[in-house]
Amino acid sequence: MSQPIPVDPAMSPAGLLATLPVAGRAEIAPAESPYPLPNIPEEDDRLSLQHFILRAFLRGNSLVPSLHSSAASGTRASTGTWTNHILDKTIAQATAMPVTSPRRILDVGCGNGRWCVEVARRFPQAVVTGVDVVAPAKHYADAQPMPPNYVFVQGNILRGLSFADGTFDYVHMRFVHLGIPSGQWQPVINELGRLIAPGGWLECVEGLLPVETGPAFARYNGLFGAILAARQIDLAQPRKLDSYVRQSPYRFHQIQSRMVELPIGAHGGFIGLSMAWNMVLGIQNMRAFCLQAGLIAVEEWEPLLRAIDEEFGSMAYQAVMPLHIVVAQRQG
Repeated sequence: MSQPIPVDPAMSPAGLLATLPVAGRAEIAPAESPYPLPNIPEEDDRLSLQHFILRAFLRGNSLVPSLHSSAASGTRASTGTWTNHILDKTIAQATAMPVTSPRRILDVGCGNGRWCVEVARRFPQAVVTGVDVVAPAKHYADAQPMPPNYVFVQGNILRGLSFADGTFDYVHMRFVHLGIPSGQWQPVINELGRLIAPGGWLECVEGLLPVETGPAFARYNGLFGAILAARQIDLAQPRKLDSYVRQSPYRFHQIQSRMVELPIGAHGGFIGLSMAWNMVLGIQNMRAFCLQAGLIAVEEWEPLLRAIDEEFGSMAYQAVMPLHIVVAQRQG
């Protein structure tokens, strides 16, 4: 077990939340990368579960036309006809991608590389590059050999990436909203646009804090929200994804923007219950940080976690995570 990171007891609560290093990320100053979740094997396992949930909910690994495939998920989201209608409309309204066999694919904030591995296996002719600010504590691995066309590169999107202009014909960014300060969203989207070749595609899927939760999870939301606020992260920013893409100096068209609600809990069936477990795992992985930051007393932690788990199992609450999705093609 890792030792607690020494902190200055005279530091203000907000200052502590802003500067306290995260497990597995201690070599990266929070000012350089404010992402608060730890880089530990347990978190990499949770990221794999999260990937499987999103793949099932979105019915594939990509919403880009002609890359999207319902068969890739192995299941169909069963969370309501309205969500399915919106996703179907998003896919149907976009223009077919001219590059049906992508050669250069980039995943920004790749985590343990699970998305990259699957996409690399589907497109063996492509080089799939995953970028993250730190190498994962545990790279994704399964019974199959690691695809030779997947490459991990350490890099920080907040500081710009070292690739040349127009290197990629498909750039994917998903669930990086916890690591982008509110004032840096437009520069990040601009950098993604710089990296995309004319005619190539951008896909972003980002979330907000869950809503319609029970009181126990609402309390944790408050704790987590305090961490994010101290690190200048505003989870209202993903609502503006569409406008950031439209304001990029690297002009986009065929812009499709949608908001869908990812269920959390028993009301959402299999996907909802899976997402509830994913959230509980994420909260467990934040335990050390929350306790060291003094956000909650140690004797309160386990009762809070049990109460959250009970809420997710109850039909009395209809918790959802709003997801904002933008798919756009860079003009030629």
